[in-house]
Amino acid sequence: MPVVLPEGNPEGDTEETRRVFIEFMVAQEQDFPYPPDDSWKGRMRATVEKYVDPDVVVRNVPVRSPGRDGYADFLVALGNAYPDGQTTFNMIVADGDTVASKWTFNATQQSAHFEHGASGQKIHIDGMSFARVRNGKLVEYYSLADKLAWAKQLGIVDESVQL
Repeated sequence: MPVVLPEGNPEGDTEETRRVFIEFMVAQEQDFPYPPDDSWKGRMRATVEKYVDPDVVVRNVPVRSPGRDGYADFLVALGNAYPDGQTTFNMIVADGDTVASKWTFNATQQSAHFEHGASGQKIHIDGMSFARVRNGKLVEYYSLADKLAWAKQLGIVDESVQL
């Protein structure tokens, strides 16, 4: 079977793509878990509105509705479940309008997530994300997280399960 490679380079400004992606990722967690009230939810939604296109295509992320609002709802739910969440970016590479990142997410589950009640379990998840940026906003976001490790750490799946 022949290998299919993309034609040409992505369009867009590499440094602008990198800047938008980093600002958006940092802004998502900047005030977790403080303040302890729900004011962060409004700031999260404002961050998403600033950096994410209304018609963003989100792939491999369990959003319940399409577009920016569905993505914002997902991020608020994630923040509720893991208010001490901290993402460490191990690598960020941008080329034109496209950015790729390798990250680690550390947090403690403090409310329901994955349709599973609060476990109080600490999690350590590795993943990668890819995004496309146009006119200063994310227009596509794709995430690959080790969901099996996540489920094992929460006790949803037995540790002996291998894929």
